[in-house]
Amino acid sequence: MLAFTVVQVISRSISKPLNETVAVLSAMAEGRLDKRVTVASRDEVGRMGAALNSALDRLAETVSTVVDSATQLSNASSQISCRT
Repeated sequence: MLAFTVVQVISRSISKPLNETVAVLSAMAEGRLDKRVTVASRDEVGRMGAALNSALDRLAETVSTVVDSATQLSNASSQISCRT
């Protein structure tokens, strides 16, 4: 009985963070860059979650930079069009 309880605890400690990681990855696949994994450990699963969070942060920064650049380009193009 004790072995079964230990297996359940270990299984939950692995499956819960992995399920959360899958949820964040699924949201990212749908274009949502605002979700993050809750990192509660420093094991392999925790490090994977932290790496995913870092990657999402960098991707969100890159998308924001591209949007800002596109806006600036659009504004500059509008100003040139108005002068001619």
